[in-house]
Amino acid sequence: MPLISNSQPHFQSLLDAGGLRGKTRLTPREVSDLTGAPISTVRRWLREKKLRALRTGARYRWILAEDLLEFLRSQEDIHA
Repeated sequence: MPLISNSQPHFQSLLDAGGLRGKTRLTPREVSDLTGAPISTVRRWLREKKLRALRTGARYRWILAEDLLEFLRSQEDIHA
């Protein structure tokens, strides 16, 4: 079962509903809120390089919305 339905229109409406309209990059917390996955799980995905992130400085990570969508699609393929 996929984490969330990740069709492009649904994904955009999910971003809109989460107050993230027009965002191209997300924090791990925002990814957690959008997917319903615990923040520790999102951090594990990042650590295991299952989900790509950009680093700015030593501590800040940004997940591009398109990378999150790609990750969610890959999860859907695994669970199909």
